[in-house]
Amino acid sequence: MAAIGHSKNVESGGRRWLIGDRVVSKAGKCGGRQWMGRKKISPMWKRYGAEVRKCRDACGWSQGQLGSRVGLSSSAVSLVESGSLKPQTDHATALDSALEAGGRLLRMWENFNSQGLFPAGFEKFSDLESKAVELHEYHGLLIPGLVQTPDYARAVFMGTQPWASDDAIDRMLRSRLERQQAVFERSDRPIVLVVLDEYVIHRVVGDEAVMKAQLKYLIDCVDARKLRLQIVPRSTRLHPGLAGPFRVYTFDGRPTVASCEYFFDEQIIETEAQVRRCVATFDALQGEALSPGGSLDLVRQVLGDLHD
Repeated sequence: MAAIGHSKNVESGGRRWLIGDRVVSKAGKCGGRQWMGRKKISPMWKRYGAEVRKCRDACGWSQGQLGSRVGLSSSAVSLVESGSLKPQTDHATALDSALEAGGRLLRMWENFNSQGLFPAGFEKFSDLESKAVELHEYHGLLIPGLVQTPDYARAVFMGTQPWASDDAIDRMLRSRLERQQAVFERSDRPIVLVVLDEYVIHRVVGDEAVMKAQLKYLIDCVDARKLRLQIVPRSTRLHPGLAGPFRVYTFDGRPTVASCEYFFDEQIIETEAQVRRCVATFDALQGEALSPGGSLDLVRQVLGDLHD
């Protein structure tokens, strides 16, 4: 299972970046061929990037000006336009909106993104969430996006993407809230099991008022039976969740799949052996965690210790 953003390798001269487990060359060429990570650049993403550049040129913006509107650095925009980097969902939505493409860029992204990436019958990550009958999630750094309050989510976006414009953050926030609605407001909402490292509930994101509201909302979600929460206590020095955040999706009549986060995106895991490992890891984390009742008591205790 991949860890979050743990791989980084920068060389002078030729300058290469290791993103996740993929090597991306600044020049975009190796031996006369263009590469996307360790694979040859897909003509699909090269075409998508060309459309992004065409729209950007029509707006008269530099790569940096577009990046500030969608929460990407100018170098990341350059990689997208060359086809070397595929934007994640929130950024694809923001690019379409900022460039006033009327949904054309987003439809292209969804079409290309679905080819060979998602299991049959699914076109994007939100489909996995909205069609799952069970959703198991572990996070060791932050409250998961599915149960973030708007203020907490905004603070996360501002902290992790300090170059993003207010409009870009607003678009990413709307996308996140729509994902929450698609999961929790359906009549047959899934069974959601969440395991968090205790450090997550102690880490003040935004300010203490924002964190208090977030912890209250987390408690409300548990009380409303939207999710079952367990906390791995800080006294547990080593546990399998240290490998990074991940999710397991269970479906009715379809194989179970998983996903894990890395710095730029989230990766689908379909290989049976790797999915089994994710399932076993989640089971092990539940064994290391406090009981649901004890976990809720701990959240209430941390909430009581916060000051506005």
